[in-house]
Amino acid sequence: MRSMTVASVVFAALIAGDIAAYAAQPCGGIKVGEGALSFGDRLTLDGVKLADGEACLKAVAAELAKREGLQGVTIAARVPNDQSMREKGRDAASYMADKLASFGLKRSLISTVVPTGRPDEKDALYVAFIERRSARSVAQIQTLSGRVTAGHQLGNLRDTAPGALLTGSDFLQTGKGSVAHAKLLDGTHVYLFEDSILKFGLVDVDEYGRRNVKVQMVKGEAAVIASEREGPFYLVTGSAIAGVRGTHFRMAQVDVQNTRVETLTGTVTFGGRNANLFVPRGKGSRGDHKGSPEDPRPLLVAPEPEFPLLDRARLAELLRWKPVGEAKSYRVEVAQDAQFSKGWRVYEANQNIMAIPDALPAGKWFWRVTPIDIDGFHGYSSKIYAFDYTAN
Repeated sequence: MRSMTVASVVFAALIAGDIAAYAAQPCGGIKVGEGALSFGDRLTLDGVKLADGEACLKAVAAELAKREGLQGVTIAARVPNDQSMREKGRDAASYMADKLASFGLKRSLISTVVPTGRPDEKDALYVAFIERRSARSVAQIQTLSGRVTAGHQLGNLRDTAPGALLTGSDFLQTGKGSVAHAKLLDGTHVYLFEDSILKFGLVDVDEYGRRNVKVQMVKGEAAVIASEREGPFYLVTGSAIAGVRGTHFRMAQVDVQNTRVETLTGTVTFGGRNANLFVPRGKGSRGDHKGSPEDPRPLLVAPEPEFPLLDRARLAELLRWKPVGEAKSYRVEVAQDAQFSKGWRVYEANQNIMAIPDALPAGKWFWRVTPIDIDGFHGYSSKIYAFDYTAN
């Protein structure tokens, strides 16, 4: 395994629908990849010295400052094979390096290069970076809503964003009304609900070449779609452990003494210091602070949505579904795609109706609802339906 990873910067080609969303952001929006930053707008040799260029560089410095294992930054000015353009490229790259230093990065970490572009390629500035091996990523944030923070030390976490990489020993924290979706190196998806904290462990490869993945639930609740790759996946709390490859389950650290697991597909191994048991599809169990799990209980059935079902919906209208017996409340999820990986948001309703949130941007939204029983167990989610939302 290499001690450092450097990825080439690839200019992000934006589809037309994304342009408006990125236009108001510095650089047209910044995405963080493995060893690289990419920009929604092309950062040109002339543009870097304008007001918008300075705002972009300030945002770049802020993104790089989040990389606690940062060892080096390379600014590449790709220009045509022309002597005057190469000199202009060196000047722009040097200017950019000095500006990044003025915004807080160590100048000694920044180097510049002027590679030759293709004959038909427009001039542009790119940014790559190098991190320590200890900062090698094990997960990447896919989407989030509200304020979500990450870092190595609880109490000193920083705001994070979609595309950010999480390393072994990193914490990921959501606040009130905030949620986050992360994808692990082994392909496992973890959905973190509000007021929750996860700690990511290293992804190890055992003597048989299997990936061993461990994620610690410090508090709160997460839903897991575990990869089918060989090797165990574990979600651990202070008193219990759960996980089997190829399963879909939810787990919650209810409080310091109780852990809850709900199996949606497959069979999950669940237990603690005193005992272990299998929790099959459609059932849930709780474990106490002594590490003793309860016998599995059936989960509530999926609700049946009534409105909207592929309809237009306005701000004043209500999401409606048929009530589920024994449900005390419901979790309502909305997102901008059917995989709930874009614009994912979560709400709670005490009845079988909920007003469409006024914070939703106009456009197409997908939704589903999940019943919750008196003991906090979440049942099966409804089928997913879509609606075209307009605030007018």
